[in-house]
Amino acid sequence: MKKNEEKIEGGEIAVSGGFLGWLDNFWYHYKWPTIGIALLIIVFTVCTLQMCTSDEDDVVLHYAGDVQLSVGEIENICGVFEAVCPEDYNNDGTKNIGLMTHRVLLEDKIVALEKETDSEGHKVNSIDRTFNTQQYNDFYDYIQTGESSILLISPELYRELRSVDSDRDGKADRIVRLGALLGYIPEEAVDEYAVRLGDTEIYKSYSAIRALPEDTLICLLEPNWKGGKNSKEKYYNREKQIFTAILEYSSDTKEDTAQ
Repeated sequence: MKKNEEKIEGGEIAVSGGFLGWLDNFWYHYKWPTIGIALLIIVFTVCTLQMCTSDEDDVVLHYAGDVQLSVGEIENICGVFEAVCPEDYNNDGTKNIGLMTHRVLLEDKIVALEKETDSEGHKVNSIDRTFNTQQYNDFYDYIQTGESSILLISPELYRELRSVDSDRDGKADRIVRLGALLGYIPEEAVDEYAVRLGDTEIYKSYSAIRALPEDTLICLLEPNWKGGKNSKEKYYNREKQIFTAILEYSSDTKEDTAQ
């Protein structure tokens, strides 16, 4: 045996120099950071693919009122509106309706709820006023974005929107007159601008939509062109068609497929 040669004990593996030697040294020092980076890449790739392949909503409706809807209830309500949606607007093979929700209680309702007690005189409701205020502000912020113009709204919030004393942009002048859109005033209308949801044929026909209070009012806002008229006009036309389809729904021509 030559002087510079070393004897390799049985069971040992000799790693030669060059790339394999560098790889072995790199793995020894950077194994865990490499694994961590690889996992992040995998997660990022999966999330990106999901976003790219997810169905885009044809239209988004907006509920604001006393009820906190569950995920299942939202899905079922959307299923009802998808059933009456006139067409697949974005041509992705499915009709997809979204529902933005804000649980908003105005002061009179909060006071009434806080006064409720059980048989032993204990309060039964605890209202998170901070959260409620945030939801209230988020509601008004959202209707100013123009992302959704079809409102399903509590009578209290509706009266506030209609108030001429409101210092916000969302006053009665942003609510579409039903006669201007439909050419007539539905019998279920509470005034020139809104219809009581509980009196509509769609509410009576589909049990899923009855997760919303029957005194919920449905109305349509005038478009908000902050993003540029051309970029949103086509979308707003979809909203007008779906709004009309909801109000003109008839159980004689549709089957109750939603639960």
